[in-house]
Amino acid sequence: FEYLLSEKEAPLSEFRRATVRVGNGQALVQLGEPQEAFDTVEAAMPVLEFYEEGTLLAEARTVLAQALLGLREAEGETAVTAAIYHLGEAMNIHQSQSNYIKATEVSEFLLSVAHEDSDQALGDDHRKDAEYVANTLKTRHYPLSYRHSVTTIFRRLVFILLAVVFFF
Repeated sequence: FEYLLSEKEAPLSEFRRATVRVGNGQALVQLGEPQEAFDTVEAAMPVLEFYEEGTLLAEARTVLAQALLGLREAEGETAVTAAIYHLGEAMNIHQSQSNYIKATEVSEFLLSVAHEDSDQALGDDHRKDAEYVANTLKTRHYPLSYRHSVTTIFRRLVFILLAVVFFF
């Protein structure tokens, strides 16, 4: 990511640089560098808001929230409040684009943060705020579909019988 941002021979457009910054921010969050991730993604936000790129803007807000949650010891209550706001905005963007699977993922992440049992658990006010924001999502879609065991067994038996018929 850093190489793409520093390339001089074939520089990227501002939109592409913002896209790379979001990807770099995701990587930095995963590497445990929340301050660098926050700074990187925050630099991309004006460009993403200008182009109104919904999916990428929602992803950037999610990364900002993850970075802010990583900074909650240093930043305190304002970081948690801002993280809840960014997650709510990301969820609303996904919902407005009818991307209910991604909206559900953001909502579930927000609920997992609200019910976290650790030293960095949210206070009661932030927990209630996070639950309220997460529960504003009315339509939830999960990527996995349920398959009954009987239909799975039947399908396997049919494949076995077909194999026996064709090869014998």
